[in-house]
Amino acid sequence: MIRGGAIDAQEARRLAYALLRREPNSREAHLRLYEIEQMLGNTDAAIANLRRALTGSRIVTYPAKREPAAVRVLALYRVAPWEGNTPFELVVDEDRTTVHRLYIDEDDDEVSLARIALPEFDVVLNAIAESDRARKVLRLAGSFAANLHKPVINPPRLVSELTRNQVPARFGGSKNVYTPGVFRVTGPQLIDRPVSMSVVVRPVGSQAGVGLAKVDNAQQMQAYVAANPADMYYAMPFVDYRSADGLYRKYRIMFVGRKPYAYHMAISPNWMIHYYNAPMAENAWMREEEARFLDDLGSVFSGRLAAALEEIAAAIPLTYFGIDCAVEPGGRLLLFEVDAAMLVHGTDDPELFGYKVAAFKSVQTALAATIEGIAAGTIAVR
Repeated sequence: MIRGGAIDAQEARRLAYALLRREPNSREAHLRLYEIEQMLGNTDAAIANLRRALTGSRIVTYPAKREPAAVRVLALYRVAPWEGNTPFELVVDEDRTTVHRLYIDEDDDEVSLARIALPEFDVVLNAIAESDRARKVLRLAGSFAANLHKPVINPPRLVSELTRNQVPARFGGSKNVYTPGVFRVTGPQLIDRPVSMSVVVRPVGSQAGVGLAKVDNAQQMQAYVAANPADMYYAMPFVDYRSADGLYRKYRIMFVGRKPYAYHMAISPNWMIHYYNAPMAENAWMREEEARFLDDLGSVFSGRLAAALEEIAAAIPLTYFGIDCAVEPGGRLLLFEVDAAMLVHGTDDPELFGYKVAAFKSVQTALAATIEGIAAGTIAVR
């Protein structure tokens, strides 16, 4: 994945298109442009380049850096922007793992997929993320994977059941996990619904906080729907999860083979926290608190919170997934989201966030060992 600022992306884009003028069928140039155009906000151009790259073959192979590979993975991807797939390329052990990405498009069917000549592989890994737009591809990927007679990590059918409004039902009777009821409604239903307390709303399918807002009254709801047109929305009661110091804390915990791993925490004066907009870089004390959490998950998640993590691990039948959560005023784990496609990477600024390397490596090492164990038959697929 190419990284860098807007100037670097523009220069990379110029070089890639220059290469295409010399070599119109350059697959490498089209794959680079799939990334670069997204960096520049040109999603349609990105997808067009990905489709051109896949013209000759639906499979893009990334060989292990050290041959022979310890494991060969057939990873199922959707032809979609980045958020449409789990970013395994950022966490997979590139030294030991060969990854064959098989891209599935909405126009495919079982017959067309069956005709694809597959390389040798040991295990299937579904990277397709849950979303309304992915439903057809997830169904197709599920039937395709079932016919491969290989172990399947994160089966498409199970991933498709992790919708924002379905997950809370798994914890309805829990004393340790609190998941506010999430309703799936149309715009007119949102406007007609009485707003007796603050609610959090977002368009179905939105990611990274796009369209996410707290609405406090009927007038704000009307304005929100007008400014964020969508076919369907998710709505849930707002929970004030501020800590005693008046700040909000959100934790990301990854699960690999049922075991939880601390990945990051973000502290902010604002309820809508994303790591990129939390003032972690500006506050050394925040980074020190995060470092303590990453060094010892139990320093925060002990007692009933540790029991909550055990409940989540048992209730979500996936080999690899993550949660975003907080601690609500009553001491329960406040579960915001369960997602198999959460971003995990090791590319933070080493000067400021060097303490995060060990946490990332723990997830990466656990995932590599789990994939290799499943491929060898020493670890059962969940």
